[in-house]
Amino acid sequence: MALPRLTSAGLLFFCCNCFSVRTGAKTLAVLGLIGEAVEIVRSIAYFFALQKAQEHLDQLEDNFRIEQWKKFLIVSVYFILLLLLLSMIVSATLLCGIIGNKHKLLIPWLIFHGLDLVAFVIGVAVVYMVFFKGLTVFHFLATFIVTTLILGQGIYYWLVVYSAYADIKDDNTDIANLARS
Repeated sequence: MALPRLTSAGLLFFCCNCFSVRTGAKTLAVLGLIGEAVEIVRSIAYFFALQKAQEHLDQLEDNFRIEQWKKFLIVSVYFILLLLLLSMIVSATLLCGIIGNKHKLLIPWLIFHGLDLVAFVIGVAVVYMVFFKGLTVFHFLATFIVTTLILGQGIYYWLVVYSAYADIKDDNTDIANLARS
C-alpha cells in the first residue's frame, strides 16, 4: 500500500489514496451522523434497561453505595447522550460545510475531534498507569499496538478534514480575489 501523498504544507491530496479529501470528509460526516444516531438509540435503550435494573436494586438492602452507583449510572447516560448529540451537530456542520463550500463550518468538527484525540491519549495513559502492574508484556504490547492504530486512524481522519478545510478555504480565497479584480 502506498503512503498518502502530501502537499508542501503537509496536507493530503486524497483520502484513502483514491477519493478527494472533500469526498472523504463528506463520507466521514455521513458515517458520523449514522453512527451517532445508532449510538443515541442504543444509549436510550441502555437508559431504559437501567430503569429496570433500578427496580431490582431497590429490592436489595437500602445501601448508600447502591444509591451512589445508580446516580452515577444515570448521570453517565445523560452525559453520553449529550456528547452524542453534540457530535451529531458537529458532523452535520461538517456535511453542510463540505456541501456549501463554507470552510468555517468545518472548524467545529476539527476542534471537537481534536479534543477527542487528546482525551483518548489521556484516557489511554491513565488506563496504562492504573493497570500496568497487572499486565504481562504481551498484553501491554497488544493493547499498545491496538490503541496506536486507533489513534493513527483518528489523526488520519482529522488530517483529511483539515485538508478539505484548507482546500475549501483556498478556493474561497481565490474566488474572492477574482471578484475583487
